[in-house]
Amino acid sequence: TVPAIEVLHPDELEQYTISEGGAFPRVAHGVATIQGSGTQYDGHTVVLGGDGACGDFLCATSTAPAYDVSYFKSGAIEFEEVFSQSLTFLGAEYLQLPDGRVGIVAGVDKSSSYISRPYLFEPATDSIVSSLPNESIALREQTSATVMDPITGAVLVVGGVGNEGLLEDAVVWTPDVASVPATGTLNEARMRHTATRLPDNRVLIVGGATGMQWNSAGVALDSIETFNPSSETFSLENAVLTWPRMRHVAVGVEDEDNSVLLCGGATALDGPPVSACERYQPGDASISILDGAPLAPGGEGMGHVVLADGRVLLFGGLADGAPLDDIYLY
Repeated sequence: TVPAIEVLHPDELEQYTISEGGAFPRVAHGVATIQGSGTQYDGHTVVLGGDGACGDFLCATSTAPAYDVSYFKSGAIEFEEVFSQSLTFLGAEYLQLPDGRVGIVAGVDKSSSYISRPYLFEPATDSIVSSLPNESIALREQTSATVMDPITGAVLVVGGVGNEGLLEDAVVWTPDVASVPATGTLNEARMRHTATRLPDNRVLIVGGATGMQWNSAGVALDSIETFNPSSETFSLENAVLTWPRMRHVAVGVEDEDNSVLLCGGATALDGPPVSACERYQPGDASISILDGAPLAPGGEGMGHVVLADGRVLLFGGLADGAPLDDIYLY
């Protein structure tokens, strides 16, 4: 794990401010920017969970679980530890909710047991809470979780892998609502896929992998599905990916087509990286290769940030089992 923090200035791409230490080294953690909470932490970035040595798909069990919750204060380029808690989350899905809270869904705990309910990080009280019973969401990891409703904060949780193998189900979790209803079934069960909300409120499900457990030899999928919240159904699209991919980046971009940018990923567990980008265009449900945007080599698990001017920053990841230091700007 890497204890250093790097801050990239998008308009000065060759200049970096590096902060050593201050945050605990970790992987398989969550990062979210607090907005709309009405607290002193609005505009700060919260870092939750993870493991100090390994986690997610890098190793089978947690050896140094991270119990702390810290804020990164961008103006001071420093971390402030807020509190330490008894829960640990590895490889969970972290969501910025409309009311400033952070949703935590799925993943595993320090003993590699599936997390059995969704949780909320509440900046107003510096606490992580859940009012739902155990197994209110089917036990799973390597799933997708997407804020589907920008008013209620309703979250669509799709697929993943659990105790009985690959999952094809979907549920809707709305914070502060006591039930988690099932909604629709994937046409193809998948894990390590992406789910992106479209401007018409549908959710785009792209790629992912077949496989039975975290370390099985899964093969990437080229299929695309859309979820319609009005009919609570998944539809398999006619268009397919140019390159099957899993653990890729999918992000909506502000262009005339309201495209979804798809970059990186891998064709199998520890398989060759996908060194190219393509776009999904919702208007005609088509896929097109993004000319002039090769990734060298590209990789799985890349980080990404949408900048204030609409550009997309891609960075890091893994290729052929080795970490990457590449940075791309779309």
